[in-house]
Amino acid sequence: MKRKAREREKSSAAVILIGAPVQAVLLTLISLLFAFISTLTADPTSLVGIFAILAVLLSGLIAGGAISKYKGEGGLLTAILSALLFVLLLLLVALIISRGELGGAALINTVIYLVSAALGGLIGSKIGTKKRRKHF
Repeated sequence: MKRKAREREKSSAAVILIGAPVQAVLLTLISLLFAFISTLTADPTSLVGIFAILAVLLSGLIAGGAISKYKGEGGLLTAILSALLFVLLLLLVALIISRGELGGAALINTVIYLVSAALGGLIGSKIGTKKRRKHF
């Protein structure tokens, strides 16, 4: 019985490594959705900053919650570490593209993503846990 339980247990390292590409896909899809919505407005460039922050916030919440829920026990830490890995990869790509010059917006979006992923991980770890009542 213990062997089956160990086989079902998900490795934290595997979840963290799989979580980073999943977060990239999720951020891309949400960004594309907001890009489409902005094309429907009269001035598409007026909402770019707000939509960028909303995309980072929503994708962090969803990814953190999904990773935490998928991992189960210890999911909050796994969600935070996965978000940290994703943010480091994102900053590395941004440094390469910008030739070493990052703006304040990139750092603000990084902090927003980490906080929202942690909040999503906290929510994901609390949702669906049933508390048993003692009937006297």
